[in-house]
Amino acid sequence: QPRPVALHSAVASGSITVVVGPRRLSGNWWDAPASWQQEDWDVETHRHQVVRLTLRNGEWTLNALAD
Repeated sequence: QPRPVALHSAVASGSITVVVGPRRLSGNWWDAPASWQQEDWDVETHRHQVVRLTLRNGEWTLNALAD
C-alpha cells in the first residue's frame, strides 16, 4: 500500500514521520458515473504539523490542519 512520505504545500511541508490511515470512503455506488472513492490519511511532519490528506481520483488534497 503506497503511503504519503512528504508534504509540500503553502500551509505545511516536510517529511512525514507519522501516518495513520488510510480510511477508505465511497459514495453513490449505485450510480456508476457519479460514484466516488477516497482515502483519508492523518499525518504528522517532522516539524510537528498535523494534517489530514485526502486521495481522490488520483489527486492529493490537504483538508485540515490541526493546531
